Amino acid sequence: MHIEEPATHNFIEVDFQPQQLAPLQTLLKSNQSCQLLLRQVTQIIDANPASELATTLQAIAEKLRQFLDTQQVVIYSIHGNDSTIDPNSLISSPNLNHTNSNHSIAVPIFTRNFSMSGTSTLERVLWGMLIANGSHMLSCEQQECSILKLIAREISVAIQQAQLLTKLQAETEARNRIETQANQYLQQIDHQSLYIEQIQRQLLSKEKIATLGELIVDLVKEIQDPVEFIFNTLYSASQYAEDLIQLLEHYEHYYPTPPATLPTFLQSLDTNFIKTDFIKLLWSLRAGSEQLQKKVSALHNFSDDSRQIKKINLNHTISGAIAILEHRLKQQQNRPGIEIVKEFGDIPLVECLPSEINQVFISLLTNAIEALEERMNYDSSFMPKIWVSTEILSSHLSLLSNTSVLSNKQKQKVLIHIYDNGTGILPHIQRRMFEPFFTTKPIAKSMGLGLAISKQIIEQNHRGKLRCNSQLGHGAEFVIEICTSGRHNADIKKHANFSI
Repeated sequence: MHIEEPATHNFIEVDFQPQQLAPLQTLLKSNQSCQLLLRQVTQIIDANPASELATTLQAIAEKLRQFLDTQQVVIYSIHGNDSTIDPNSLISSPNLNHTNSNHSIAVPIFTRNFSMSGTSTLERVLWGMLIANGSHMLSCEQQECSILKLIAREISVAIQQAQLLTKLQAETEARNRIETQANQYLQQIDHQSLYIEQIQRQLLSKEKIATLGELIVDLVKEIQDPVEFIFNTLYSASQYAEDLIQLLEHYEHYYPTPPATLPTFLQSLDTNFIKTDFIKLLWSLRAGSEQLQKKVSALHNFSDDSRQIKKINLNHTISGAIAILEHRLKQQQNRPGIEIVKEFGDIPLVECLPSEINQVFISLLTNAIEALEERMNYDSSFMPKIWVSTEILSSHLSLLSNTSVLSNKQKQKVLIHIYDNGTGILPHIQRRMFEPFFTTKPIAKSMGLGLAISKQIIEQNHRGKLRCNSQLGHGAEFVIEICTSGRHNADIKKHANFSI
């Protein structure tokens, strides 16, 4: 549609200030036709949805043109921010039956800025202009300006409603997008958590397999010497037995009158030496076999993956773990032996999963041994020691919740202390030492799961406590608190997941 530009020689531009509201209100009171126009414009705004601003402005322009009986009413948009009408666009209502006029009046259309919260501020923004071309029906130009200002105010209300709706729609869409993305991220996190949990289970199993493999390699070397000793000893013992049996056969054959050659035969056998050495060999065989049996039994307990909860003596279990690691405690060519001081108390049996508890003791003792070895590398006068003690914790000091009535025996808890006189642990390492995969050792030597596994076994699988007390230069102490009662058997079975 072609729109005639208003003539500029009689163009009147009127600014609209808030203090001019009083004359407008006076005009409304004295002029019923203006009141009717204002009600009709308000009805147009209320009847049209805020999303159809162009339609609303078009209807207002037409209603105003009819009221002024003018050639053309133009609503000119110049503001592009938060506007539902394109900037520099025109909304007009021309009357083609009229001829061009050189008389035009223009008033500004102001809107309010919106804050970040969506509320309007006191700052006014020029949105556009309301222009009437060819106005000649009213005798007073001041009244024409007042009417245009009234309508400009109503247009401003319609514009602000449309802007607010646009902002709300944009915020709603943004919120929906954020919620959709958040849901997608949460689903991804859930999937990743399940995946990480599966990977962690696999890594925990691999860690145990790796630990078991290292122990088996070392134990094969340790078992080899007792086996060779038993083999060689049995060879001599069997030879002694054959000689003694032969002697008995001679006595049985010639008794009661032994031949003259018998004393000579007895002298050649050296029966006194045989009797003495034979006893020594038998005792050595017993000691070697007991040592071998103790190591094999400890290794069996560690590698046993039975899901059956058992009552065990923790003192015996700790002794078995020490037996497994005995090869690392012995004196070596480049360092002294590590002394183990056992201070076992009279503790009750503890219901638990033996293989997992064994794994904890192996991990903690291994950490203590490595700490001592580290100090021995630079301190030749250092005398390494590990203290292991057990005791009963009084029932009223229990850290676990207790809602049921239990006997004193069921309420008992056991404390295990494993202390070394090594260099101690730095504070920043203490804060992270129980994190999975955190390690200060070379990657090829450790996966950083030993302490993390131990903490999970004690605290999650057995509802106990595991903490570390260490001061730099004064060694480190690991303290285990575990309940003797089996009332958490279901939880133990539920959380146990360190299977090979």
